[in-house]
Amino acid sequence: MKVFLTLVLIAICQVFLGQGMEGKKEVHLIDSEVFGAERKIVVYTPPFYEDEKDMRLNVLYVFDAQFDPLFNYVTATCDYLSGTASAQPYLVVGIQTEERRHEFTPPCVHEETIKQWGEDAKPGGAVLMDKFLQREVFPFIDKNYRINPYKMAIGHSLGGTYVLNTLSEDANLFNSFIAISPNLDFDQEAIIDRISRCLASKKELNSYLYVSVGDTGSPDDLFIKGIQRLDTLISKRNLDGLKYRFRYLEDANHSTGFAKAIPEALLGFEKMFAKPDKTTMDSLLVNDEKAFVPYLIGYYQKIAVWLGYDYVPDEWVLNGIAYECLNAQKPNVALEVLDWAIKNYPKGINLYDSKGEMLYDLGKKKKAIAAYKMALEKLEEYKSDIYPDDYDYYKEIINLNLGKIK
Repeated sequence: MKVFLTLVLIAICQVFLGQGMEGKKEVHLIDSEVFGAERKIVVYTPPFYEDEKDMRLNVLYVFDAQFDPLFNYVTATCDYLSGTASAQPYLVVGIQTEERRHEFTPPCVHEETIKQWGEDAKPGGAVLMDKFLQREVFPFIDKNYRINPYKMAIGHSLGGTYVLNTLSEDANLFNSFIAISPNLDFDQEAIIDRISRCLASKKELNSYLYVSVGDTGSPDDLFIKGIQRLDTLISKRNLDGLKYRFRYLEDANHSTGFAKAIPEALLGFEKMFAKPDKTTMDSLLVNDEKAFVPYLIGYYQKIAVWLGYDYVPDEWVLNGIAYECLNAQKPNVALEVLDWAIKNYPKGINLYDSKGEMLYDLGKKKKAIAAYKMALEKLEEYKSDIYPDDYDYYKEIINLNLGKIK
């Protein structure tokens, strides 16, 4: 049902922007054996998460979440982008720190660093944060929330230093990394040296890395030298699979750079999920339509390999591609796309309705009736999972379409 796709997007925007639909924020206390004390984490679930029982989310881990405005800005940005269909929704996990100069810094290579920072700062405790995440936080999130096995880390300032250090020591702790105004001068740029060795040891790294720094004021003016060195290193290495972006943020200081970087970084990651190139799709539809669906499946399988988990695009995306094929006068290809979509989304009531509509337009009335009846069966089967207004709308539209045939 092509019209319904448009209505869904409009409705989502109206719900988010007009009615102020909000997600849910929960504070959890973890009795940490690693730190030998009780630690707080904050978990934000987006709107619709509670109702959409099949929804599984990628996870954003946000460091320095003890600063509420920082954490709330990330969740608000995620809600806005997903609410306007610009990006996927996320489960957002805030990691609160108590001694950030200790917990965000790796063990020092140079003795001078300890003297410069002072013994009270106790630099070098990042290994504890690593263990806290691996042994206590990640298992807790896995157990209590519906998530995909994909973790992205977001850190600002010294939090960004920690995020990049996890890349240098163990690229498997997180799948992707967003580091905003990171202090890479720490310990005479030892983190950059470790990143260099890490990348040199790899043939490929399926990851997204975003690094930014502001152009105004301290301390970003002090951080830029190390960040530029990192940028040169990564750009020259040009590692297969690594989607890297460096941004020098104009008219941004250490504080405002964060506000600019977060939406930009998230939208940059979203490009990994873009539909296939339109020129390629159009060419296949004209010259080799039998190859279209195998190409489409292969395209999204490559994305799944890059992500490291089974991935297919949202059913509305596939429904939209099917209608693009139909508009290109390739109805049989459109039906193939819908069949693949239904295989992945057997609850996709709108997919069955779209199939019925296309079959009817082709003059295949019996098959169209079967598709519409299947849509009604699925509607009743999953009634408890559907909003009452959506249920009524679906039922009315499908019965109207079915009535046109009879």
